[in-house]
Amino acid sequence: MRYLLLTIVSLSLFSCSNSQFEAEIKRIDSLQLRLAVAEKQIDSVNQDMLLDLAGNASNQLKFIQKNYRDTMSKDLAFALGEYKSAYRNMQKLIKRANHTKEELEKSEKQLINLKADIVNNLLSKTQVEEFLKNETEIAGEVIASASAYPKASDRYVANYNGIYPLVDSVIHEMNINGIR
Repeated sequence: MRYLLLTIVSLSLFSCSNSQFEAEIKRIDSLQLRLAVAEKQIDSVNQDMLLDLAGNASNQLKFIQKNYRDTMSKDLAFALGEYKSAYRNMQKLIKRANHTKEELEKSEKQLINLKADIVNNLLSKTQVEEFLKNETEIAGEVIASASAYPKASDRYVANYNGIYPLVDSVIHEMNINGIR
């Protein structure tokens, strides 16, 4: 939301732009809007829920690993491995999303500064083209990363939810047998 406001403010401040670089300024405006959408995609991932699920899975797996005394079936071992993978993927996703958000903020600042430099005629045509090319590439990478997070989060949560009942039943059986 903050970037959307910054974009609107920068559009209004720099609307009286240098006509020599009108196309470049429009490209910057477009990138800023796309970054604002990317930020919303990152923010749509419920990181608190992912942390809770990952913490719960970690605790359950530690309990099973510490207290499971019987020979484990291949299917159960595979399911527990998938469960562990799901919670680790959730943790990694949160770290990647936070890193991408930092990169998004840097990219937005760079675009604001580039736009200001263009409007104030501080750059040559060659510099504008070079800097805009670099910022377009960086913003594209950030946008691509951000767009993947909601689907990845949904996939990891679905994987967790699919295996959770089995893990819960194993712990429940252990509790019935006196293991707490």
